[in-house]
Amino acid sequence: MESTSRLQVNDQSSENCQDIERGNLRRRHFPRNSISSSRRTADRDSFASSVSVGSYDLASENPYQASENSKFYRYTLRVDRSQHDKAIEINCRSFERPHMRAFHASWFSFFVAFFMWFSITPLLSEIQDSLELSKEDIWTSSLCGTAGTIVMRILMGPACDKFGARICMVFILIVAAVPTGLTGLVNTSNGLLIVRTFTGIAGSSFVACQYWTSSMFTREVAGTANALVAGWGNLGGGVANLVIGSALFPLFELMFEDNENTKSSDNNDFAGLQALKR
Repeated sequence: MESTSRLQVNDQSSENCQDIERGNLRRRHFPRNSISSSRRTADRDSFASSVSVGSYDLASENPYQASENSKFYRYTLRVDRSQHDKAIEINCRSFERPHMRAFHASWFSFFVAFFMWFSITPLLSEIQDSLELSKEDIWTSSLCGTAGTIVMRILMGPACDKFGARICMVFILIVAAVPTGLTGLVNTSNGLLIVRTFTGIAGSSFVACQYWTSSMFTREVAGTANALVAGWGNLGGGVANLVIGSALFPLFELMFEDNENTKSSDNNDFAGLQALKR
């Protein structure tokens, strides 16, 4: 009699567990490939045992089951299996894979790319004076930067379809970092044109960013996700103007100006000593 009642409770717990899995309650991500079939079976049994038969409550976190063909076993967000396990909610405080980690990686990489793209903007007036360039040269360099962005955005769409947004975003950041680091070596107008053209590649990160979030969230929340990552990423341009134009450049200018004054003072002292010796 006791064994029969235990079997009934276990059967009812298993049914409750299946009902909860169909209801898409909160679940935790777990790579499917790293778990053996026996481990998954044992995990399901332990999950079923944590279900309260009467109230269908869980003792701990409520896992969200992934599709059979998914790379993951569980998620921390509710997902829509009919839309390839895309998340139907956004939790900005979470960094769990794959949805929210991709969300934060997309806007932060977009932020860094725009920071590089706009880092030269507050320095254009100083570059113009230092290299003795005309306004036409500065205007042409700005056109080259915009042209590089337009061309790369056109190419970035098919590239994301083929290689994925993550690889494309890494490519953008690496390629755009090289001309950004070489900005200080520019000494001609042609060099400025080349640097700004290749720095404009960073502007194509917008395409990869939007593609990345669109592939992680359902159409019901994709607009909100895209708006958040685009807004936060675009802050990189404004932060670049503040950091470079208002902080770093004045600081470096003050440091080098002090060094030049010190050198000129030393030269004057040396010239005075030479005159006294004569």
